[in-house]
Amino acid sequence: MPTRSPALGGDVKGYFLPGSCAGCNIFTVGPLMWASGATIEPKDANDEPLQGDGVKEVLQWARDMIKAGNVHEDARSENGETFHLRFGSGKLGMMGTGNFNIALVKEQNPNMDFGVALLPGVKSGQVSSFAGGDIVTIPKGSKRVDDAIDFMKFLLSEETQVEVYAKNLNMTTRGDMADNKYFRENPKVQQVAKAIEVAKTPYTLKFFELINSPQGPWLQMLQRAYYEDTDLDTIIADAKAQMKAIAAE
Repeated sequence: MPTRSPALGGDVKGYFLPGSCAGCNIFTVGPLMWASGATIEPKDANDEPLQGDGVKEVLQWARDMIKAGNVHEDARSENGETFHLRFGSGKLGMMGTGNFNIALVKEQNPNMDFGVALLPGVKSGQVSSFAGGDIVTIPKGSKRVDDAIDFMKFLLSEETQVEVYAKNLNMTTRGDMADNKYFRENPKVQQVAKAIEVAKTPYTLKFFELINSPQGPWLQMLQRAYYEDTDLDTIIADAKAQMKAIAAE
């Protein structure tokens, strides 16, 4: 993975790594690790977290990018509030983000010319992405189970997937709906649709505590890797221990 972007200067930086947003990082840094053959969260108390050389390799790449001055200094305080606006500012060479940015960039910066690629691993040809983020639950004892099921059928229907999601250039929830008339008209969205085929979804009952919490081991590990000089093996070992303790609770 490169640590610099050529032909950039002034206030344009090569990449963006949000320093205070756990969720942003699992969406955009997590796939870099997955593509590199690593796993992140433990499935249960008996599962080993943060496995594979890809964890350390991606952390080293991120540290090198920041130390080389290729990430804006204010990225350290980015907690997710303005994350979605960063790419459309025109001040970045590239960044990991979601399909929503295609439509958003057109609003922010109509004349901006940009391309779309899948998030890579450390070796050529490795790619991955994040899928998911929302959970639908029906409380035990609910008297409206049938209504909830009807609502899910509506959301997953071809009409809703194509005429609501795809028409507004939002990624379809169903992979088999990605080949539709609206996506075919937009090569950028077609490229993003390929991400569904290589996507992963973290699976754990303690996702918030392990990953999404601002005080959780995932963000703590990244912040130490990004902004400290502590040995990466030590940082990863500490995060492993914290994740195991949470999984065992």
